[in-house]
Amino acid sequence: DAMDVMAMDTFQINFWKSRQSEWEPYTQQYSPLKIEQGKLTDPLYFDFISYTQFKVVSKEIPRSQSVFEERSGAEGTTKVVRRDATLSDNKVLPAVLAQRLGDTIYARVRYGFEGTDFDAPEPSFDGDVDSAVGGMRKLVNSFVRKGYALKSAVDVVNNGVGDKQRVVTIRLDGPATLWSAQALAARGVTPSNEYLGYTLTGYLRLCGVPSVYSTKVNDTAVELEFVVG
Repeated sequence: DAMDVMAMDTFQINFWKSRQSEWEPYTQQYSPLKIEQGKLTDPLYFDFISYTQFKVVSKEIPRSQSVFEERSGAEGTTKVVRRDATLSDNKVLPAVLAQRLGDTIYARVRYGFEGTDFDAPEPSFDGDVDSAVGGMRKLVNSFVRKGYALKSAVDVVNNGVGDKQRVVTIRLDGPATLWSAQALAARGVTPSNEYLGYTLTGYLRLCGVPSVYSTKVNDTAVELEFVVG
């Protein structure tokens, strides 16, 4: 919404239609388990709603308009919305969305959210790679403690480029977004719901440390491989 990709009322309609069409097949595959609609603390519902959101967003971004009408309120008040000119090219929107999402999540875990303390690492701001990698471990552990995955493993090796780069491999076993990550990958959806990857990237950016990463998904885990420094 903050990026003015499309009218929020249109997004809500498309999101509702997608959610309705996907809900019954999704719940059937977990029967007899009961999934409560609207309960984001239920990992199965969180997985489903995350998939639906990113599916709709990825479909709408390529055909979005820089100027559109948006209706709001009970009276259906209409206003004209103009997207920031720097975001007029739809091709840049997935990367910008990923960056803003990562920055937002990291800010929430750093400063606390709705009374919850995540014990997240502070950015070093000094560009020190090993300090940043230590913070990555802490941030991954914070996600796992709050139920994002059953367990995690973080491995760090030198990249063979002097002493400046590290390869950080993060394995999340039983993450809350496992099914959605599989389904979105199968559809080739970009951006995907890589909440931890986006958050780590936002953290590293504040540390002054460049990074890139790739993601692999299998039947039980999600693996992220970062090149840091």
